[in-house]
Amino acid sequence: MMWSLLLSVMSLTIVSNTQNLIKVRKTSQSSSYTVGSFIFSSERAVDGLWTECADTAVNKNNWWSADLLGLYEIYNIMIYNIKQSNIHMEGAQIVIGNSSEKSNTTGNVCKTITNFTLNQNNTFQCDGGSIWGRYVTIYLQKDFLVLCEVQIYGIRKGLMLIPENRTWLDSLIYCRDHNMDLAYIHDNETQVWAELELQNSTSPFVWLGLRYTYTLGSWVWVDDRPLQYENWDPKQIREDTCDMSVAIKKDNHYWYSKPDSKEFNFMCII
Repeated sequence: MMWSLLLSVMSLTIVSNTQNLIKVRKTSQSSSYTVGSFIFSSERAVDGLWTECADTAVNKNNWWSADLLGLYEIYNIMIYNIKQSNIHMEGAQIVIGNSSEKSNTTGNVCKTITNFTLNQNNTFQCDGGSIWGRYVTIYLQKDFLVLCEVQIYGIRKGLMLIPENRTWLDSLIYCRDHNMDLAYIHDNETQVWAELELQNSTSPFVWLGLRYTYTLGSWVWVDDRPLQYENWDPKQIREDTCDMSVAIKKDNHYWYSKPDSKEFNFMCII
């Protein structure tokens, strides 16, 4: 099937924009094609050698996955494949998510590839804009999946618990003084990451970057986005008044409105 890959020793120079290029250190794939003792393993797709490719064995449900080992806002994915008649990428799906389970239903579909040019950089942006996630997985329901080089571009968006007790405003200042921001949670996936960070909290509540704004009469995140995703405690009455901000509770992970003069641990978003 892929014997010619063994002979790919030609010199190839490709110029790529390395700004926000994520260094991928952990990969996997559904299976690995082998020739004798030689294995076309998953890491070959991120080794910087554009003519040495990862390749799955013959199967109808193939996938290749990168574990970014952190939460990233992913902007685009570049895929390069050498020119060879039996390599086809049309119909492949790029899926981004936070689950290590390999199914194209466990994440957000970034792009379904409809056009792909061999021997050329193919850069794909997600249809709905950037997507947050830890895993980038490429699915292809054809005989095999070949990837000679995959580059993923994005910005690290991790959450970091600061185990110091401060007021809400002092927490915001701390995060911004350290080139971060007080944490904002816009979806369930980020909520899950926040819950993991809560395990290290030394206070019963942890400040988030959500505050009631009297002039707008609403809750607004520190990144100026309105409140859409919510995780309030259904048994508590929320106080929509001035000088109130939101803290997440360590033991049940619900959100509570608290006077922003209270001192709690806080969470920054990188």
